[in-house]
Amino acid sequence: MNDRAAPASYLISPSYLAGPDERSTAVREILLAAGWQTRRDGDKTIYLDPSGMREAWHWSPESGVPMDVTGRLLAGWEFAASTAPGRDAVWVVRFAETTPPEIVAAFAAVLADDTRPDVRGIPAFLLVPTGNREEATAPLAEAGWIFEREEGGSGWLDPNGLAGVVIATDWQQDGVGRRWMFVARPAIGKPSLWSCVAWATTPLSLVATLSRAIVDPTPVPRSALPGPDAGSITVIGPA
Repeated sequence: MNDRAAPASYLISPSYLAGPDERSTAVREILLAAGWQTRRDGDKTIYLDPSGMREAWHWSPESGVPMDVTGRLLAGWEFAASTAPGRDAVWVVRFAETTPPEIVAAFAAVLADDTRPDVRGIPAFLLVPTGNREEATAPLAEAGWIFEREEGGSGWLDPNGLAGVVIATDWQQDGVGRRWMFVARPAIGKPSLWSCVAWATTPLSLVATLSRAIVDPTPVPRSALPGPDAGSITVIGPA
């Protein structure tokens, strides 16, 4: 079952260790179905929603984009929202290129959903967090993840310590202090496989979407197995 060289289709869990899928166009399809427009700009593709207030950038793996706090290239997806077209972003969420596309797609689907109700005329994607983080971390608690408090921040770890959500208070990146960070690693003490960093101003409902995505137990399909550095995975296949 763990023959990683077998040329077959597989279902892999947990999804956060399944790795990227170069065949996946799920995120693009979600945004285009929601009416977002696209254009090419150098080594990245830009997606813009009809209101001009939400934006997504998708970099090619060869681009020289900045690194995240773990030192991994952010050559994947970046999402942002502003209060009006052309204004500075009020929040930004960045995914490393190695993030499983199912996690990025779950975020994109909620962000692009215009049926979500406004609150006092404010679109859901612009709601400023009130400081109550229980909404954002409730899926982690329900999945049995362990809460730990440390100097400079706090966070949640899955029971095996392979994935975590860090609520950091002392990062200073792009001029913004607090951050949410989602990360997965193949084993305790090993470098991360992927990470997602979100500004603290990201609406809690969107952070909760990321929490739900990372704990989703549904196996994800892959045409090939992840590399040997993926860690302990469960494989069902060939499909």
